[in-house]
This record gives sequence, C-alpha cells and structure tokens, in this order.
Amino acid sequence: MKVFYSLLTATLTATTARCKRQYLLVLLGLLLPAASMAETSGYVGAMLSRVDYEESGAPDARFTAAGMRLGAAFNPHFALEFRWGFGLGDESVSWYDMELNHYFGAYARFMLPVSEQVKLYALIGGTRAKLTASSPHYYDDAEDIENGASYGVGAEMNLGRNAFASLEYARLLSGSDYDLNAWTIGVARRF
Repeated sequence: MKVFYSLLTATLTATTARCKRQYLLVLLGLLLPAASMAETSGYVGAMLSRVDYEESGAPDARFTAAGMRLGAAFNPHFALEFRWGFGLGDESVSWYDMELNHYFGAYARFMLPVSEQVKLYALIGGTRAKLTASSPHYYDDAEDIENGASYGVGAEMNLGRNAFASLEYARLLSGSDYDLNAWTIGVARRF
C-alpha cells in the first residue's frame, strides 16, 4: 500500500487542483474496498504503444510510445495500475511536427479469467498527456497538456507462473474535437 500511496501522491501533485480531487475520490473509492481483500500480488512491466491522435479538421498523427506500469492485483478480478510513458520521436503532419512528450495515468482493471492462461479485462481511470506541435514557420512551439477519463479493453496471457503478456485497446483521452487512442502490447512480471 505504501508504494501505491507514494505513486498516488506523485500523480496528484502533477495535476490541477480540480483534477486532484477527482482522481483522489475515484481512487479512494476503488482502493478502500480493495484494501480489505486478502490476496495482493504486485506486478511491474514494460509496454509499447501505437498512439493515434485524431482531431476534427486536422490530419491524424500516429506516435510510437514506450512505457512502464506498476500495479497490484487484489484478487483474480480486480487490480489497480499506474502507468507512465513517453513518445519515441515525432510525427510530421502537413506543415508541422507533433510529438507525444509524456503521459501518465491511474486505472482500475476489472478482470474476467476465461481459463488458467487467459484473462479478459476492462480498464477505467484517468490519463494526463502532454503533446507539442512545432513548425519552421512559427517561432514558438505549441504545447498542450490534457487530462481526462480513460477506458479500454484487453486480454492478458500467462507466460509462466510469474509473467504475463497483454494486448489492449484504450481511449486515453477524448475532448470536444479530438481523441487520443492507443493499441498497446506489454509484458509484466509478478512479484
């Protein structure tokens, strides 16, 4: 629990006051019932994502991102997870370049074991991402930091007793005129 508290504190420090209250209420609501569950196993892993930025009236941008995740499974059906990552380069779109600087998020995972080897899951939580657009025609880069609700679905497969691989699709952010979606593959090790 101390690891989650310190990660939660770091996550909340970086967000605005309004978002802090929202994240805290959601995470506390999820954490309190989970804390009473008997079995807790942690996991840490690496992820590789294809992130699509779609904005109305603008060309789409596609990024490759790498990330890490740290989580705790409180039982076979529920886990809390924290993720952070960064883009692996920029994308040339029309007359400007876009870059996914970084992202981080906190999520609840609701899992459905379909066999001893495979689990399906739904993901819900919040993400904060920073994107930068630059152009040789302008002197200043345009930076945009967005916060919002996230949701997705995925599957994980055991790779032995202490490791698993996952494949996932998630809507990381959605605004009035844009969406940030990700296809993610990952591997993780339980501890």
